[in-house]
Amino acid sequence: MHLRPSGADSAEVFGSYSRGQRMFAVAARLERTPAALGWGGWRITSLQVG
Repeated sequence: MHLRPSGADSAEVFGSYSRGQRMFAVAARLERTPAALGWGGWRITSLQVG
């Protein structure tokens, strides 16, 4: 897994894994949620598995 900032309040994570003889990829985009809502943190806004 790799993590790369893509903006002040966003990041992208990507990597691969194997199951048996097959390789699979996973990628996601994360965005920081406002702390003003009382539950600030990171939210997955896009997820690709294949």
